[in-house]
Amino acid sequence: MELLFLLIVDGMFLGCLYAISAFGFVIIYRATGVFNFAHGGFVAMGAFSFLMLACWAKLPLSLAFVLTLLGSFGLGYLVESVILRPLAGKPIIYPIILTVGLAAMLEGFLTLMINMGHCYTFDFPTKFTLQWTNLNAPYSVLSIFIIMLVLLITIALFIKFSSFGIFMRAAADNRSAAFSLGVNVKEMFSFSWALAAVLASMGGIGLAIIKGLTLHEITWTGLKVFAVVIIGGLYSISGVIFGGLIIGLLETLTSAYISTSLGEISPYFFMVLLLFFRPYGLFMKRPNMS
Repeated sequence: MELLFLLIVDGMFLGCLYAISAFGFVIIYRATGVFNFAHGGFVAMGAFSFLMLACWAKLPLSLAFVLTLLGSFGLGYLVESVILRPLAGKPIIYPIILTVGLAAMLEGFLTLMINMGHCYTFDFPTKFTLQWTNLNAPYSVLSIFIIMLVLLITIALFIKFSSFGIFMRAAADNRSAAFSLGVNVKEMFSFSWALAAVLASMGGIGLAIIKGLTLHEITWTGLKVFAVVIIGGLYSISGVIFGGLIIGLLETLTSAYISTSLGEISPYFFMVLLLFFRPYGLFMKRPNMS
């Protein structure tokens, strides 16, 4: 029973990290309608930047974390304003294909830097534990989970209540109306991509620390974001949270009780099975086509 409880807690931690990364994916899709195939690359890029600053440059973890998020914000803003903006007004297939190429470029860049640096994983200290009854939870897991949760709530409140967040949602819902009211739609799109890159980086850092993955593995793990958003619904923020928890629990329990290999691919099996019965996700209604 104790083992099952630990597995459930671990699955919820993992699911929260998936949800954080998927939150950024949904922001991009809702704001611009682009299915970002480079999102897994953003996840790996955040993990690599944190690894480089903390492991190679020997910076304090808090400073490395802040600098990584700032760099991710700049990367996302640059991708939209320089690469994607010239495709405005083109058929949606053009920016989608471009994100596929961007994903390949990011993976190639990371592979090159890893081979040059000879530093593949970051050994976060796990000797500090918080004991609760008979359970010992690694300090690294708890600290990362709390930090990510606080930042996610802060960003969600910012989007919902700040004037900037309201403008961004207005531009996503109705571009023409937002433009007529004086909203800088182009800047809102750039900010959406920048915020999505920050969220992807947060998820990548957490996955790198908690699961101890290599950067190549993190790139493929970032692809589970697609399963999360399909399960939760491409437009549903709350659905992403529940989708992340479902994927995290499914992966953890399957890996523990059946096999690790099956646990890694179980999210995709569940996604395909769900598409037969709920093609619009668990938390979205079928759109009215009339």
